[in-house]
Amino acid sequence: MAWAANATEAAALNYQANQIAMAGIDHFTDSNGILHEVCEPNCGTDGDQFKGVFGRNIQWMVNRGNDMPDANKQRYINFLKTNADSIWSNDRDNVTDQLGLNWSGPNGTATFETQSSALDAIVGAACVTS
Repeated sequence: MAWAANATEAAALNYQANQIAMAGIDHFTDSNGILHEVCEPNCGTDGDQFKGVFGRNIQWMVNRGNDMPDANKQRYINFLKTNADSIWSNDRDNVTDQLGLNWSGPNGTATFETQSSALDAIVGAACVTS
């Protein structure tokens, strides 16, 4: 039997998700709004993925958040765009277009994990902007 929330439960879960997402943005971004892992620059394969997972879920919330306050939605969109722009401008190897861990730059060693994580943020930004 699949679990389904009623309207009251769904509203409570949406509220909690927004609280967690906002706290994550507040706590893990620098003064330019760029997301960082506390383990940078040596995160290991798991840590290299977390920012991308966070960005992907922010994008999901924006696209599914019909009852989300406009201010929250705009903050999430700005967060995704800011990070995607920084990845492309500051964390991309200009010869190979590989993407590293530190989205604010400079470009470092690119791995499967760092590239998929950065691409999650770039795709997330593309999915919420017109």
